[in-house]
Amino acid sequence: MFQVVLGKGGGFGELDFRFSIKSGRSACFHLFPLICRILRRLILRMNLSGVANRFSSDFMLTGSTLNFKFFVDVQSSFDALVDSETLVLVDFHASWCGPCRAMEPVLDSLQQDLGDRVRIHKIDVDEDTDLAVRLKVMGVPTFMLYRKGQELWRQPGVLTKDALKKVIEAAES
Repeated sequence: MFQVVLGKGGGFGELDFRFSIKSGRSACFHLFPLICRILRRLILRMNLSGVANRFSSDFMLTGSTLNFKFFVDVQSSFDALVDSETLVLVDFHASWCGPCRAMEPVLDSLQQDLGDRVRIHKIDVDEDTDLAVRLKVMGVPTFMLYRKGQELWRQPGVLTKDALKKVIEAAES
């Protein structure tokens, strides 16, 4: 019998899976390669193409407990996310931000209206501070529109659905 405890840390730039497995000593060593294979498949299913092979793992056996850490660097996954023929609207927000929360139904309605013409991704600046700093996000909400990895437009503050729609339609032409 064994017990698995799973935790996840990190923001957009990293995935950090931690396991503690309580079992017999030999069972722990047999489970280690299996866990590596499962996590690789999980990463591939999460569509982190291009970064799935860049990972490291570490483990420590204490008595009958295997403490296992599996770390994946997915910093370049943002670049892969915005490197698309389809327009990508990125919403940098924070959970504590009232105007950001007010934009949620606007973005949901916009996604319904535009369908596959645009992909909308929400990134919490508190969880992904490094990415927000790298992209010089100075306030929330901040919206950025990308195509083929190029930033086409950026605007901080609350916007109406019609204003966002006009920006997207202008970028399509």
